[in-house]
Amino acid sequence: AEFRVGVRNIESAGNYSIGVRAGYEDEGGDVRRSEPRSGAVSIEDAPSFALGATAESLYVDSTGAVALEVTNTGDTTVHNARAVLHPAEPFVPLTTSASLGTLAPGESATTRFKLEVADRAVPQTYPLVYTVEYDDAYDERVATEERTVPVAVGPEMTVATDGSPSVAAGATERIDVTVTNTGDGVMRDAVARINVDTPFETDDDTAYVGDLAPGESRTVTFTVSVDAGATAKPYAVDTTVKYDNAFGRTVVTDTESTSVTVTEGGGGLLRAILDFLGA
Repeated sequence: AEFRVGVRNIESAGNYSIGVRAGYEDEGGDVRRSEPRSGAVSIEDAPSFALGATAESLYVDSTGAVALEVTNTGDTTVHNARAVLHPAEPFVPLTTSASLGTLAPGESATTRFKLEVADRAVPQTYPLVYTVEYDDAYDERVATEERTVPVAVGPEMTVATDGSPSVAAGATERIDVTVTNTGDGVMRDAVARINVDTPFETDDDTAYVGDLAPGESRTVTFTVSVDAGATAKPYAVDTTVKYDNAFGRTVVTDTESTSVTVTEGGGGLLRAILDFLGA
């Protein structure tokens, strides 16, 4: 006779006693039960797993990934194993479950999870919470207890802008702005954009920067017009950089201010053109 039983959380594997007795009908049709008999049942260790995680481009306020390696450290083969990632601040999982397949004792499998890191995070090591699921002998899902693995989060990807452009009041001129990648990761296909307000106007507010390695700089050019009645003084012009991270996800940096000085009006290029047409 086969019985399906569950096993409580015990301290160790080994032989444990189980009580059994028989029920039957005697010759007179009466139900009888035998005296209890004890037998031994061998309980094996539950499957166990070792986890290792490697962060891939995990920065504050960005999207990255974690490569998770799962090793079967038990004595039995597990089938249809899956790694499951559980939400834990400051991470927001974009993928929460991944197949590991069949893992024989000592065998490992690696999978990757995409994550968003919140903008309120700080650069430090955080625990990621995982469980491993697999099918038991009755094809029912079994989940391990929650496990944590440490993952390092780097500082936010940032840029710095520099330059000392000046434009004469009433003129339309080109200004140069130097963009520097001050973060720890590569910015791919970066595009710089300026956001101007009175007394500036522009129809040329974006400039292609290209790829920027950490610490690398590139100078880009914009065309701006200044109102003829503008007061001669420095003004702050907002600059942002949009780029693709290592996972092809578009990210926009925080706003950086670039100082543009307005000088006394001399007309500039626009005045020269108007004077020429007038003549």
